[in-house]
Amino acid sequence: MPGHACCGKQIVFFDRQTAAPRRRRYHSPAGRHSSRTVLLLDHSYGGITFLVDPMLAPKERYPGFEGTVNSHLRNPLVGLPLPVEDIISADAVIVTHTHLGHWDEAAREALPKTIPLFAQDEDDAPAIRKDGFTDARVPGEDTGFRGVRLTAVTGQHGSEALMATLGSFLGKTAGVVFRRAGSKLVYVAGDTVWTPQVGAAIAAYRPDVIVLDTGYARIAGFDGSIMMGKEGLGRAYRAAPGATLAGIHMEAFNHMTQSRRDLLAHVAEHGMDAARVLVPDDGQAYRFQLFKLLERLPVPAASNTSIRVRTSAPELRPCRAQYALGDAGIDAHEVHEHPGDALPEDMAHGLRPVDKLRHALIAAVVAPVVSWLKVF
Repeated sequence: MPGHACCGKQIVFFDRQTAAPRRRRYHSPAGRHSSRTVLLLDHSYGGITFLVDPMLAPKERYPGFEGTVNSHLRNPLVGLPLPVEDIISADAVIVTHTHLGHWDEAAREALPKTIPLFAQDEDDAPAIRKDGFTDARVPGEDTGFRGVRLTAVTGQHGSEALMATLGSFLGKTAGVVFRRAGSKLVYVAGDTVWTPQVGAAIAAYRPDVIVLDTGYARIAGFDGSIMMGKEGLGRAYRAAPGATLAGIHMEAFNHMTQSRRDLLAHVAEHGMDAARVLVPDDGQAYRFQLFKLLERLPVPAASNTSIRVRTSAPELRPCRAQYALGDAGIDAHEVHEHPGDALPEDMAHGLRPVDKLRHALIAAVVAPVVSWLKVF
């Protein structure tokens, strides 16, 4: 599923907890708000597409999960918003654990048996190989795949009380960190509650984007949940003040008790920045730009200056951002698409000739470099 990366990465969410980065953009049908988060993270991670946790059955194919709340409902509760053939045209698959909601018969039947497939550990990998998949792998602390670095992060599929009683039933689960030079870093936490390991991963890797399963799924007769809910997302929000968070895996299975509306209400009630918390509709796409290049370019020391960069890259639409340019004497700036090759007259007024030249050089150099990065 995922990556995150250089100048134009798109994440498509078609809720049901399957993530896959792709090149094309999908849109939800108007007014549709069902939740099968097949989180489609479309990266420019070198053009690599990861399909995460594919559960590809049609609506209501399976009975509800026995022993969970609302088990009279059949799963999945909603259909996929994309054709299966589009979903499975990935470069690799990641299975964070083998519960039905993340790896089902329909996925095993649809996926090509030769596709590279990353299992969470050596316990899950043999079962996947037994299903006929010939290239099952296990990611470690730093596993490479076509230029992308994958790191497994241990999860916990329930509260301490639940694990003490039902640990053997709930089993193990894992998340994955996706890294690539020149790309944004993505942490897909998977089915986990908040744990010290999750907090440590956020502190160690400092992800730009964090994808959380926030459906707050529950076992009947027990308090607590087997995955995060709105409080868990709030902890991640506070732990990663510079990251964008996406709450997914809601409203798709019988035992999920937190909705998108619940999550959005929590964000508003606690004064969280809605621009940093994404609650995607099915098929919704998000595109993330990487402007870190600007942090390292020489910028004239002129306070309250805006930098406008001309670029041919369509992803680089008007975008507000704060950047670490304090050493250059700029507290904040905006990056815009601008039709001119040099600094506009209203901005250039009063600058020294050498500063004007430096601005012109930045405008001339940044655009082609960013466009070049987009290719990789």
